[in-house]
Amino acid sequence: MIENLGGRLQEIREEERKYHEALYENQKLFAKGSWLAKPVRTVMEALESFAAYDYVRVLDLGCGVGRNSIPIAQFLQARSGEVVCVDLLVSALSKLEVTVENTESESRSEPCNPTSATMRSPQTNMTISSPYLPLNM
Repeated sequence: MIENLGGRLQEIREEERKYHEALYENQKLFAKGSWLAKPVRTVMEALESFAAYDYVRVLDLGCGVGRNSIPIAQFLQARSGEVVCVDLLVSALSKLEVTVENTESESRSEPCNPTSATMRSPQTNMTISSPYLPLNM
């Protein structure tokens, strides 16, 4: 049974990849009527716990195209911080980078960039992951 586990995990990962790539291709981020229309409420509510912090580092595991990462970065613009985005889909990260570039050029404000390629320190103030509940604070 254990020897079949690796193959089954690969199948699940492949199906998950196909599903998300199709979703990100056919759904527009923050578009009304899409489940990508707005960030997860519990994630945004959890950010309020860090309102008094001067610097906040958030690790977004499974960030996708930025449904939570971009609003978190916008929240952090009023202070100092970083959103480290991690996803298995390179295509999702690419779409996130394009969205961030377009948002920055439209807003002309100082960006709090949610796309860090590397994590500078293992310590974060908040880590979020599916099912979008804070893992640590």
